[in-house]
Amino acid sequence: MYEKNLKGNFNSRDIKIIQKAKTYGVEILSNEELAKELFELTFEQDLDKDIIEQLLKFYNDCDESIEMAQMSS
Repeated sequence: MYEKNLKGNFNSRDIKIIQKAKTYGVEILSNEELAKELFELTFEQDLDKDIIEQLLKFYNDCDESIEMAQMSS
């Protein structure tokens, strides 16, 4: 379903889904609502809970990295 590249990073499609999810604020929804929202955003397939958690964790990690970089500059 979601293939990671050799370094274990998400591919460009994953990142686009993450960006859409962040734009619509889906990180604050319950798991059931989140699954439904991400399904509607992808227009292709339902995402299981593990994939949802991985995508949001990845995006949250990126947010934290950006915040740390801004604080140190």
